[in-house]
Amino acid sequence: MKGISVFLFFSVTMCWNGSALSQEKTGFGQVASHPVPQIKAKRKGAGLAWQRLNDEVISLTSSGKYERAIIVGRQALELARESAGTKHPDVAIALNNLARVYSMMEQYDEALPLYEKALSVNEFAHGKDHLNVAGSLNNLAVVYSRLDKPKMALPLYNRALVLYEKQLGESHLHVASLLNNIAVLHEGEEDFSQAEQLYLRSLKIKEGALGKGDLRLVSTMNNLASLYELTDRKDKALEMKVRVLQIERNSD
Repeated sequence: MKGISVFLFFSVTMCWNGSALSQEKTGFGQVASHPVPQIKAKRKGAGLAWQRLNDEVISLTSSGKYERAIIVGRQALELARESAGTKHPDVAIALNNLARVYSMMEQYDEALPLYEKALSVNEFAHGKDHLNVAGSLNNLAVVYSRLDKPKMALPLYNRALVLYEKQLGESHLHVASLLNNIAVLHEGEEDFSQAEQLYLRSLKIKEGALGKGDLRLVSTMNNLASLYELTDRKDKALEMKVRVLQIERNSD
């Protein structure tokens, strides 16, 4: 499978939610590298002491202080379980925060079980159709992609896609990002026809939402150019590359 540049979405209190194929961040409420607001539970949470630890984990991770973030993240997880119970959404938040640290350190085998537990908690706390569940599904899919296990990642991405389409609508930008990411997996498995359809659908949604000159189209356009080259469609690849160059020049 080709090398993949994966942008992660992690569900936390505020969710983090070129030639190498580009996967994109997805989340609820925002895109790009900014935190994404989590939908908070109505019942009592883990408390202010936990919130301070949670905020510290986010800050430490953003600063690249991963070893310290792991220590504080474990404290936050333990406190959330003690204060709110093992099935409260704040526990899922703490699990995701800790898993994010391991993911940033590329310790995906450590991140994986934490994301699996977070998914279970979110499903219990919110129900299986909630957007926080979609975020957890996406997190797991990203990790499986990093572990080069596309057959494990694909059904998770597809489940997340169904939830995003249901909750946000089929023309939402997060749907476009998931379509792009699913296409990357299909291309890596040499299912070029399916990958092309998904890339084109993703691009159409982005163009409709953003216009045809937005930089956020470039990742999918580059992926399409790569696919066209692989399938010996040099003219279409060149056309896509020219469009990318025009967008980048106009954005300078």
